[in-house]
Amino acid sequence: ELAQAFRVAGMSFDAKTVGEVFDKADTDQSGTIDFKEFLKLSDILSGRVKAPVAPPPRDDAQTAALRKAFQTYDKDSSGSITKLELAQAFRVAGMSFDAKTVGEVFDKADTDQSGTIDFKEFLKLSDILSGRVKAPVA
Repeated sequence: ELAQAFRVAGMSFDAKTVGEVFDKADTDQSGTIDFKEFLKLSDILSGRVKAPVAPPPRDDAQTAALRKAFQTYDKDSSGSITKLELAQAFRVAGMSFDAKTVGEVFDKADTDQSGTIDFKEFLKLSDILSGRVKAPVA
């Protein structure tokens, strides 16, 4: 549908580009672009708003270090981090958050609403906590 919308608007992109645009526009990772996401994409494509600048790619060493940290925090080796494991990780890192704050951070990081944070979600959370990217505004 996005490719068709582009064609109607006089824009022609290959399937790979349409997929990349879709992935960036689908900020809640729901598999669809809702009206709010569509308006944001329209603003970017029209030039009314500048597209966010992507952070530089991580190198293999950075990804490996984050994978090791994730595995350390994933106490039960389930392949995901629970809210309790996240709270423990914050304490180990010297961050003292109350339960409400941990819950809010967890809920924002758990973008697929599975009740756990997988490695992909952990990478996004680490980007925000490190200042590598800005936190999305709700």
